[in-house]
Amino acid sequence: MKRAVELDPLPPLRRWGLGLTLYLARHYDEAAEQFRKALEREADFVSAHIGLGDVYVEKGNLPEAIREYQRALAVPGGSRQAMAKLGYAYAVVGRRKEAESLLHNLKELDVPLHWVAEVYIGLGQKQEALACLEKAVQTRRGGGMYMLRDDPHFDSLRSDPRFTDLLRRLGLPP
Repeated sequence: MKRAVELDPLPPLRRWGLGLTLYLARHYDEAAEQFRKALEREADFVSAHIGLGDVYVEKGNLPEAIREYQRALAVPGGSRQAMAKLGYAYAVVGRRKEAESLLHNLKELDVPLHWVAEVYIGLGQKQEALACLEKAVQTRRGGGMYMLRDDPHFDSLRSDPRFTDLLRRLGLPP
């Protein structure tokens, strides 16, 4: 990813891809830099706002994370993923009612179930999160689950043997 950006640094998608890779490797400051550079080129790049929000969550800057997720949600056409991320952040910061409201909305929409699971994790409801992930595997409604192994938002499930088994069944060795 670094080489791709070196060869052609202008496309925001390349910056976002590098940012995501750095985020999953837990190099948060470098990831934030890439997401910001992507946003310099394209201010309404929803995925870059989400990525930056994720970095802020991991760095403990929840107010800024919430702002980034809200920015992503405000882009015309919005983003259901931004809704899930915002629900997660609201839950982590203690805004339980707002998180539960977004969780209810997500359940009404046809979204990947690991997004719903992420809000449950934020709410501290690990059983519900694992049930969502299991349903995603069984129903094949979990696009993007390939990131579960590395996504820091799922760290609280890592010690659970059911999560380890789920990763194994997805072909993602822990």
